[in-house]
Amino acid sequence: MLNPGDYHIIPVSRVQSFQIIALAGGAESSDSSIASSQPAIGTVDVKRLRHREEERVRKLKDEEKNMGKGVTKEAQAIFDSFKRMCVY
Repeated sequence: MLNPGDYHIIPVSRVQSFQIIALAGGAESSDSSIASSQPAIGTVDVKRLRHREEERVRKLKDEEKNMGKGVTKEAQAIFDSFKRMCVY
């Protein structure tokens, strides 16, 4: 059973073909077309999305703080491996 929000966004360029199995509930047979069909989309929890955004921004800022300025990729990799071993 699908829950609200159980859907995936797919780029149109990746769609090769599609088939309409059934129209949305309430669509009359005389006016049944893809243009008049509107699928039900679950509500979006904006508060949760903002929280996820804030967490991601915080994580990216922390990662940026640990990036060495003007160091080689090898030196950064060594630092990153030491950082992973340290548990705070």
